[in-house]
Amino acid sequence: MRYIAVFLLLANVVYFSWNQYTARDAALGPTPVTIPPINNGLNLLSERNGSVELPEAGVAQAAVVSGYCALVGLFRNLDDANYFMLGAQKLGIDTELKLSGELLSPQYRVYILPLSSREEATSTLIGLNEELRDAELAIESYLITRGELGNGIALGVFDQLSNAEGVQSQALELGYSPEIGEIPRADGDIRVQLMLDNQFPFETDQWLELTRDRPYLTQVENLCETIAQGQ
Repeated sequence: MRYIAVFLLLANVVYFSWNQYTARDAALGPTPVTIPPINNGLNLLSERNGSVELPEAGVAQAAVVSGYCALVGLFRNLDDANYFMLGAQKLGIDTELKLSGELLSPQYRVYILPLSSREEATSTLIGLNEELRDAELAIESYLITRGELGNGIALGVFDQLSNAEGVQSQALELGYSPEIGEIPRADGDIRVQLMLDNQFPFETDQWLELTRDRPYLTQVENLCETIAQGQ
């Protein structure tokens, strides 16, 4: 009997100890597992020291271009606007054509390339008119006084390319070498944007020379700022 009593006592001690251990674990809860954060590129402000830096790639960056810009118009046709742009570019002014409306069918101009001087161009025009009269050819010809074709000779402007080619062929038979140039057209307003690094002195002699034959032009200052989009 004594051994049985000792055995029961030890069993009660083990059972009591086991109940105390499991109760303590239940109170503490399961052991927490640390999961590393996912690197998704997002950071809290509290995680950054100092200023927040944006990533270099894929972020839109704003670029402000300062200077002076103006819209000049209205031009009578695209040909006139192109001549004006060439003159403005010679003065160091960046230009950009601004059109409204839709493009129309182009016209075609027949002309003799510019000669070396006004005197030579005038003399050539006189000789050409005499030959046209002798050949009984009704071709309108006149001296081009300005633009990239200055000191050239015009032989007419035509709506159809075939008519321009016919005049070109007749002039070739007389010993001249005329070219055919395309004149684009639009049904809306035609303006030119001027872009300069600084305020341009529009009262200069060069500017007055450029606009003297265009009293119909008006100038309106407009904003120069542009926004460059990021990748």
